[in-house]
Amino acid sequence: MAFTFPLDSENRGGAVKIYHGGDTFAVPGLDMTGAALQLTNAPLAANGSFAQTAYDRLGDVLISKVKGYVFSDAAGTLTVEESDDGSTWSTSATLSVNANTLSETDWILLKKRYFRFRYTNGVTAQTNFLLYQALGSGDNGVKLTGSLANVTGALPTKIIEFEQYVEITRPANTTAYVVGQVVNGNGLSTLPALDLSAVASGGQKIQISSVNVFSSNGAASPKLNPIVLFFNVNNPVASGVTDGTAFTPTYAEMVGKRAASINPDEWGSAVTYAANLYKFMATELSRLATLDANGKLYPAIITNNAYTPSSGETIRLVIKGYLL
Repeated sequence: MAFTFPLDSENRGGAVKIYHGGDTFAVPGLDMTGAALQLTNAPLAANGSFAQTAYDRLGDVLISKVKGYVFSDAAGTLTVEESDDGSTWSTSATLSVNANTLSETDWILLKKRYFRFRYTNGVTAQTNFLLYQALGSGDNGVKLTGSLANVTGALPTKIIEFEQYVEITRPANTTAYVVGQVVNGNGLSTLPALDLSAVASGGQKIQISSVNVFSSNGAASPKLNPIVLFFNVNNPVASGVTDGTAFTPTYAEMVGKRAASINPDEWGSAVTYAANLYKFMATELSRLATLDANGKLYPAIITNNAYTPSSGETIRLVIKGYLL
């Protein structure tokens, strides 16, 4: 196989064509990358093998990547090998081939001068075998394989979604809340904890996609319409966070405590009890938060409307999101 740039009828350079020999050419529709050529269709005996003649990448067009396609009625293994001298070979990729299934490799970025395909049949003799090879130039569409030893930092292997909740039972009274007060559990002097340590590590960043607040006081009118602020410390206000107290953190405290905030519905008009807080959080990446050293987050539920609770009311706060 070779490459040629034949002239057209007006003696101008034409599109690159893959030359088989003789007068036959394979002309890709758009560019040379991806034109798959048949290497062999001769069935192999049980445990038989096929080895391609060493292919020199340094021709008229530099081959930068290769891809294989196999169909066989018996299981086997395709191996892509590379060599600096055409005689000592190392494995760059392998593909396990199932019987009666068209299998293909990813695009494999070549590093050495020579490459070849080697196919090893399994314990069953073939009666139907087709092996194709596609060549490419440039790096478009390459999926890197092999070691990532030179890459620094953690590489996420998948997106991890989480859902967690915390419940509080407020005091056994029906004292009405005014705007800007903390809703907290009976006897609690610190914020409740959302514990994500089962899925996240200490200090990890998360993205919160949704926040919902549920109440056992279904008969309330109006309903509780809170603002929820998230902290990675459990007592962000010097005056405390006991139920019914005013929540008045300063701008400096919010920066120092690394808070992130979510409103379950909309911010609406400026928050009257802490206008500087509203302005600060309105310009933050408000759906990002950092867990504390123990993998926990501490929500502050703040009333944004006048609200009359029921005695011993249970409130459940549910968050969903992703680990970053």
